[in-house]
Amino acid sequence: MAGPGAGRLANPLSSVSFQLLLNLTTVYFVFYFFLTLGVIIRKSLLLPYPTDAVACDVCLLFLLAILEFLHFYSGVRGHLMENGVLAIITSKRLASLNNIV
Repeated sequence: MAGPGAGRLANPLSSVSFQLLLNLTTVYFVFYFFLTLGVIIRKSLLLPYPTDAVACDVCLLFLLAILEFLHFYSGVRGHLMENGVLAIITSKRLASLNNIV
């Protein structure tokens, strides 16, 4: 005879919806990054726009890209390791971003 827990899996911490949301956020950010970079380039070429402001815009955009990469990496890493702390931090960041947008 099998024990009382035989045949049942332990509660998995991995979540398909979390992984899907993480990937959709990444796809959205890639489109956002290239669109914003295109707008910055177009703005700097067609409008009288200070050079130092363009440099600041580009630096901020790349800083945002680095932060988004770290967000994606920590989310995937926490998801694969089934580490609750990393997954919760990433989930809260996703929730805060959804409230802003």
